[in-house]
Amino acid sequence: MVNALEVVPPEEDNDDQITEAIRLAHERDPLVDAVAIGVKTQSSLVTLYGTAASEGQMSAAERDAWCMLGVEDVENQIQVVPPSALVP
Repeated sequence: MVNALEVVPPEEDNDDQITEAIRLAHERDPLVDAVAIGVKTQSSLVTLYGTAASEGQMSAAERDAWCMLGVEDVENQIQVVPPSALVP
């Protein structure tokens, strides 16, 4: 018996594809305000920035990023700004 199987490395997403996948995940996540959070990816390092209304929203945005294939690290620069801090 001859085994003709070939092991091929999995296809890797490029930075733009990772960024878009995370943005889509943020849009679908009811815990994340996707409009207030930005995403940048460089060499599979994801940087999240912007604002969140709570620690929970900030954590959910980071969790969504970590769930994407191809992400090697996530730098969370999201600042928590409670809605009451925005009203004078």
